[in-house]
Amino acid sequence: MSSGKDAEQALGALARHASLVVDSHINNHGEIENSPENDKAIKLLKKHRLVWHSDDIDEARLSNAVSMLLDNTLQNHRRHIANEAVAELWDHL
Repeated sequence: MSSGKDAEQALGALARHASLVVDSHINNHGEIENSPENDKAIKLLKKHRLVWHSDDIDEARLSNAVSMLLDNTLQNHRRHIANEAVAELWDHL
């Protein structure tokens, strides 16, 4: 039963900090700036192994599992943007 509770808590941590997680994935190559305003979020996400931190870098990085989830979720959006770009180029020809 506790593993189900752990999963629910991990999903809750992602939901609570969704804006930060998505923004870091899209705009910062999966890195979350190590700042006082992000400290609580990083600690909670790290507790659930959703981010990791290396001694070599200051920023926390999204785990591969979280990055893959976001890549999958955003796949249709990226296709739509790519299709618009191709259509615009085609119009210029």
